[in-house]
Amino acid sequence: TTLANGGSTGPKKAETGKQYSSEQIAALMGYCGVSSPGGIPKIWRKFPTTKRTDTHRQWIMHGMQLWAKQQGWEINKNIYLEDNTIDDIVAMNFNPAGGLAEFRTAAKGLSILTLRPKSATMVEDAKRLARARKMTEGSRTLGEELQLEKGDPPAPATEFYSLKLNITSWCALLGALFGNGCGYFRDVQELRNILDQEEVEGLEQEFSPLYCRQTTWACIYDG
Repeated sequence: TTLANGGSTGPKKAETGKQYSSEQIAALMGYCGVSSPGGIPKIWRKFPTTKRTDTHRQWIMHGMQLWAKQQGWEINKNIYLEDNTIDDIVAMNFNPAGGLAEFRTAAKGLSILTLRPKSATMVEDAKRLARARKMTEGSRTLGEELQLEKGDPPAPATEFYSLKLNITSWCALLGALFGNGCGYFRDVQELRNILDQEEVEGLEQEFSPLYCRQTTWACIYDG
């Protein structure tokens, strides 16, 4: 079983990424809620055609924007998915910390916190860290690796409209990666639809910073 595109033409083998195994394809079918590899979103066929993280990022962002446009919904315009996040998604390393959600690793892998807005300075810092990782790959000591891993995850939303935007962006990422058949995607989409209701928007003052953080944590924990 393979997700590779047919035909003899395409990128040279040295330029391509690792093909997905039969076990990974089966797992993707489960995540996407489909009964055959053909039902898996096409983006997973594209990922192995290149090793370039920047290209993977462009494909994911385009998929999110396309999904949001089809829904008529707005997503965060200041999203920057860092290299580690992109690489984890492509490698299907959705939860590097394992099955238990905890603060220190809350933004690792596939996480709603990776979709919080970033300033231009934060984006440049992320790019500088990615360059440092690549330059020292294979030569870092354990202490240096732990130093690079230090730092708190992005802060969650603290008020109604930023929470709604974050959850909408999360829907767009899940939709782009797993499609409408994904059960978790449908749950998050239902939550987003509830936040869109006029009577709920009228209660925006009830969405305290604590309540917004708890809602975000529920998205992380249930995912």
